[in-house]
Amino acid sequence: FPLSDSHHYIGLRDGSDAEIGLIRDLRELPHEQRDLIEEELDKRYFIPIVHCIQDIKEEFGIVTWDVETDRGSRRYIVRGLRDNVHEQSDFRLMVTDVDGNRFEIPDYTLLDARSRTKLELIL
Repeated sequence: FPLSDSHHYIGLRDGSDAEIGLIRDLRELPHEQRDLIEEELDKRYFIPIVHCIQDIKEEFGIVTWDVETDRGSRRYIVRGLRDNVHEQSDFRLMVTDVDGNRFEIPDYTLLDARSRTKLELIL
């Protein structure tokens, strides 16, 4: 559960992708080791947070998103909204683009009115 319980049950794999161990609770490790593992997890589970939707265009089932995130401006493409926009909780959305990158909207009700309108038109 890398998104909902990021400190527990972290699987470790070798270069051949064989599981070699499990960390039950990351917080039990010494500070230096914990920092190293958290840094690597941040790389693997890089998920920009969407703050504003500049534009969303749909054409032939392909949706192009222009957004502002906590990591800067991004443009990405999503095919098949039903399969790639998931409601994680009441108002939290996770969007997966054609390259497998994920973008999070923690609470779409808190987006500005223009962003919400654009989002509602495609959902």
